[in-house]
Amino acid sequence: MPGAPARLRTRRHPDRAGQATLTLPELDAAIGQFIREVYNRRSHSETRTPPQTRWEAGAFIPRMPDSLEQLDLLPSTVAKPRKVHTDGIHFLALRFIDPVLADYVREDVTIRYDPRDITEIRVYLRTPGGEKFLCRAVCPDLAGETVSLKEITAARNARRKHLRGQLRQ
Repeated sequence: MPGAPARLRTRRHPDRAGQATLTLPELDAAIGQFIREVYNRRSHSETRTPPQTRWEAGAFIPRMPDSLEQLDLLPSTVAKPRKVHTDGIHFLALRFIDPVLADYVREDVTIRYDPRDITEIRVYLRTPGGEKFLCRAVCPDLAGETVSLKEITAARNARRKHLRGQLRQ
């Protein structure tokens, strides 16, 4: 199992991370392709109709969110409390900025982000009545890139390991 301690990695339980043939983005693309090209075109066991055909016929009406703010939450799966600073919002040793944040310095906010792309966060003001969407803040250091939380964690761990090696020398 990837990440398992060395004592658990035996011939019976080899380290599979080195044997992986797909990256996570490639796996995500393969699953999406399967859903679009195979699953949605194959006859469903209960309805006897392919899901794509039912969708095009209007036989399926998805449950809609109660508000546009709730619609904004759908792709952003992880929420974290933060405070707005004069230079933006600090998260994962990165700084996220947007002009709207200038009016909310020292305010408590909730940020929501997609772990697959940490270049942008959505910022919500915490109020007694719930959360109010403020803005999408971006990290200028990562502008124009798509960086996952896993990539940032791996880079940070590699840097830490490198520094430990230098300290031991």
